[in-house]
Amino acid sequence: KINYQLYILLKSNIFVFEPQDWAAVIAYEETKEFGNVFVYHYGLGVESGKFEMEEFGTDGASFVLGRSQRLQSGEGSLVDMVEWLKVNKVEKIDLVMMNIEGYEFKLIPYMIEHGILQRVKYFMCQFHPKDWEQGEEYEALRKQLGEIMDVHFDYGIVLMCWKARENAEGIVMNDELGSGEKKKTVRKSRKKAE
Repeated sequence: KINYQLYILLKSNIFVFEPQDWAAVIAYEETKEFGNVFVYHYGLGVESGKFEMEEFGTDGASFVLGRSQRLQSGEGSLVDMVEWLKVNKVEKIDLVMMNIEGYEFKLIPYMIEHGILQRVKYFMCQFHPKDWEQGEEYEALRKQLGEIMDVHFDYGIVLMCWKARENAEGIVMNDELGSGEKKKTVRKSRKKAE
């Protein structure tokens, strides 16, 4: 029996975005044997350029300043996500995994505004609220995501996964540019006909 999830993973292109050079090098070294993994030495964001990062040189580095008491800082690069998708002609995305140390509060609304999440089959995110006061913003973002996708699993801020909505015939319902109008996109269903 074929494991379809593994088959899709091995046949899909996987793009890794890491704005810290040391971490991008590790990601490249760990995945270089796979011909379908592409590691970029920048992150995707709401604009392009070089920006200051806190906790630079750690796995908790963030483009969101004022989150940490640590004084380590450095510069990381971002490329505008809309432009990157356009230049690379990415029309559909099977999975987005996001762990971006607080920047998700900026990037997710941008993705919704520009219709990016409406092209995504599964969206996973680890949330990093700055403090308990950012809880309202977190809940508002969860609600916004729930308007365009269904919750697949929910471990709170630790990890959440949403999936594109499907009707009974296996048709994914996309909300094309956040307009509220539904457009049917047929995707082959792996369900057996009864």
